[in-house]
Amino acid sequence: MKLFLLGSTGKAGRAILREALERGHFVTAYVRTPSKIAQPHPHLTLIQGDAIDTDRLAKYMAGHDAVLSSLDAQTLKRSALQRQLAESVRGAMESSRVSRLLILSVAFLYDNAGVATFVLGRTIFRHVRQGAREMEQAIQQSRFDWTIVRLPRLLDSVTPKSYRTVVRHAPPAVTISSGALASFLLDEIDEAKFIRTIVGVSG
Repeated sequence: MKLFLLGSTGKAGRAILREALERGHFVTAYVRTPSKIAQPHPHLTLIQGDAIDTDRLAKYMAGHDAVLSSLDAQTLKRSALQRQLAESVRGAMESSRVSRLLILSVAFLYDNAGVATFVLGRTIFRHVRQGAREMEQAIQQSRFDWTIVRLPRLLDSVTPKSYRTVVRHAPPAVTISSGALASFLLDEIDEAKFIRTIVGVSG
């Protein structure tokens, strides 16, 4: 399968890239700084570009089976970047006629999350929460087959790879390893259980 990966140099993206290549997929990693991915692979293509450049995204996205995005605003301050990124990805997918998207969001958006998650999402991480909400709204307005994945705290670890999923409720644990997240995303590419669904995933 041919996968188009956004955010491949971050904590989640590195694990997704590793898992996808291990499973034999062909991956196009669209990155701002290709030199951050030092390890070559015969199934890996690196493309330099800005994720807000919709036309360039569409050019290189064409011909892929699915898009996986782990992009975030990388700030606790108020930012429109999440919405802008989502609108750019949506526009590129429509132009390139790619119909499958898996995109990461945050568990702060669950009203039935635990006390700590609820409080943090409305205080320290309130702008992260708002940005994620705007991103989700932009994606849900699209016509393609999206899966929005809401995460608890992400740990930078390839193990464990086991995960749990839940729909319409906060994830059952407060953390997930990057390895488990990657396993879920690549399993979902194959199984398509959560089409046009918001799903919570945790370790």
